[in-house]
Amino acid sequence: MDKKQLHVLLIEDNPVDVILLQEILVQDTLNSFKLTTAERLQAALEILQKNTFDIILLDLGLPDSQGLRTFTQIHIAAPTIPKIVLSGLTDEVVALQTIHIGAQEYIVKGTAGFGMAARAMRYAIERQQAREALRASEERFRAMIENGLDDISLLSAEGTLLWESPAVVRNLGYAESTFVGQNIFEIVHPEDREWTSAYYANLIRSPGSQQRGEFRLRHFDGSWHWVEAIATNMLDNPSIQAIVLNYRDITERKQAEQALLESEERLNLVLTGSRLGYWDWNIETGKVVRNTRWAEMLGYTLQEIEFNVKQWTDLHHPDDRAGAGQAIQDHLEGKTSVYRAEYRMRAKDGQYKWILDQAQIVQRDAQGKPLRMSGTHTDITERKQAEEKTHQQLEELKRWYDVTLDRETRVLELKREINELLRQVNEPPRYESIEQASMNGVSNE
Repeated sequence: MDKKQLHVLLIEDNPVDVILLQEILVQDTLNSFKLTTAERLQAALEILQKNTFDIILLDLGLPDSQGLRTFTQIHIAAPTIPKIVLSGLTDEVVALQTIHIGAQEYIVKGTAGFGMAARAMRYAIERQQAREALRASEERFRAMIENGLDDISLLSAEGTLLWESPAVVRNLGYAESTFVGQNIFEIVHPEDREWTSAYYANLIRSPGSQQRGEFRLRHFDGSWHWVEAIATNMLDNPSIQAIVLNYRDITERKQAEQALLESEERLNLVLTGSRLGYWDWNIETGKVVRNTRWAEMLGYTLQEIEFNVKQWTDLHHPDDRAGAGQAIQDHLEGKTSVYRAEYRMRAKDGQYKWILDQAQIVQRDAQGKPLRMSGTHTDITERKQAEEKTHQQLEELKRWYDVTLDRETRVLELKREINELLRQVNEPPRYESIEQASMNGVSNE
């Protein structure tokens, strides 16, 4: 099996120790070691500027540097490379000092100490890698906390703020740590304080539990901002010992919801005042929402109406069903800018009412596929009845006109026949106007 090679910088001025260490390391069964040596601190610093190493073995006593100063200079030059200190001393105080300032291990020079060098180097590298991974993880976590949109706060069981993330500056406008040591409920809206306090009390009684809610907090400028929060009881966790509150500003969403609610209320008022039936069709699910007027227009209560498309088609007059369906299909396919159709629907009493149905697609997906369609129903039965009555009257007038016209034509013909008979007996025409009209007709021709 190929042994993994470790690149080692050995800073040692005693050639005997260098040779002894090399002879021991070559016998290791897990790794091979490539040693780069330096006898002086300055030489080691120059080597570190041009090369990278897996680990550094360092003698504290060099010709140009002694003691902890030697370690400090190397640690500054290569802070992320693990280091093991070599010394002929057995002073535990020196060992502890180097470990406290960054050394991974301390080895006494000699056969016994060098015999542990290979294993010590492997452990030192693993510990350094774990340390670096932890440091990188902490930096990522810190970046998320410092730059995230959510605010994270730690609270005591009484609600006192122990710590908060920098997001509070962006969310609520306060300087960092403004409320540390104060009770968080002081900035909760008075209308929300009672129920949030009750939620908090329940949370305290149940270790590990969570509570969610939406409430208002006072902004630095005095305005109230809505937040969506989740609180977790981690008082029993020895590393935290606090209530962890994670919240984000949802003021814009709340304002949009309120604006939508007000818009819907205005629409309902308009629909109620105009006596219009309203429907909203979710094309994907097939669900159709209708208002009370839509049902009442046909003599039903809203509870008697099914919220689907079939309810609509089932009530169509058989002669009108295909036309209404085609009109909707044309609009869904983009052939018409709006959907408009007039058709008959069966009322609860069995009679048919004429309906004016007008609608439009109000929502599409990213590809333009229709998702929702909304429209109104208007009862136009009286208008249709009036139109039918007018049509019948016009037909009757036309019939009488035709009868009258035929009668007048027959009278004229009789007058001409009388005049002709009188001429045959050499008497003057009785109807001069007929004769004059005939002469004018000839001259005009």
